[in-house]
Amino acid sequence: MWNNIFIGFVLIILTSFIHALTTKTVLSISQKKHGFKGSFKRVIYINSVVLVTMMATLLEATIWAFTYQIIGSFQSFEESLYFSLVTYTTLGYGDIILSNADRLLGAFEAANGVIMLGWSTAIVVTAIQKIYSR
Repeated sequence: MWNNIFIGFVLIILTSFIHALTTKTVLSISQKKHGFKGSFKRVIYINSVVLVTMMATLLEATIWAFTYQIIGSFQSFEESLYFSLVTYTTLGYGDIILSNADRLLGAFEAANGVIMLGWSTAIVVTAIQKIYSR
């Protein structure tokens, strides 16, 4: 149990760091004067922000999946990644589950995913506000 709590906290810190870098990158670009006067340029920029935040989310879920592989929770990486994405997004199909020994780690991932997806929404909303407030 304590091992899973420790692993969960380490992964939460790591994913928070990735999201902080994503936030810094996206918002620093929107701070600069790039001439987002045309509506097409604004749409391209906002789509880029969404793509970057989605890539960060995929990277974070992949890190969780690698962790499941390392501790032997699943037989294949595809299973680990599928479970991780379903858990991180809190979709929770339940067709693949963790063993009793590792199920606490799944709860940590779901809590982490809720926070990170909310943070991603805040990044996108802030970028939209900065681009359209000019």
